[in-house]
Amino acid sequence: MISLGDKAIVNVLNEAISLFRQNISTLVPNIYALETSTNQEEILTWWSNPKNQVIAQIGFSRSPVTGLQYAVTTGQESQIASRRYVGNFISQTSTQQTYSTTFETTYIIGVLGPNQNWLLWSQMLCKWALLYYTKTLETDYGLFNQRVGLGPLQPYPDSMGDSVFPFYRTVTFTAQHEDTWDALPVQSVSSASVQTNNTTSS
Repeated sequence: MISLGDKAIVNVLNEAISLFRQNISTLVPNIYALETSTNQEEILTWWSNPKNQVIAQIGFSRSPVTGLQYAVTTGQESQIASRRYVGNFISQTSTQQTYSTTFETTYIIGVLGPNQNWLLWSQMLCKWALLYYTKTLETDYGLFNQRVGLGPLQPYPDSMGDSVFPFYRTVTFTAQHEDTWDALPVQSVSSASVQTNNTTSS
């Protein structure tokens, strides 16, 4: 099994968005406790409108961004050499050999929104989602030793020149995972016959 952490993060973000919407009156004053009451009310109003949708996807949108969006990409991934098994071999059965090695990967979640307030609020929500679903990411997706980080406000690299948002924020999610693979079965020899040529010399 080769890890697909970016898909795991997208799944968790979508679950978190649904959970947030279902419990908005409880979660807004909890997550945004240090925000002003006016800003909390703006957040409540926006999320209470079912027409306001949030996109969580792998990669950046190919069309202009018109709402809130989480763009998930893989940043850097490398093997942890100190944790590699000798020859990568971990288990064997009568029919199968399994190999494994540990990787550490940083995933980057690009946070896009209509203004600086919504970039900050969306970044906070993303951070909360990753913390809330720590156990899910670990037990269901095998992402352990997790670390969450936040990036500053920065220009949005819009190569197509059609985005309405010139800035974005980032959330980084770094975790370790075991990538495993099975050796292809070797054809076993069930029977064999040996023929010898006897020669006599004088």
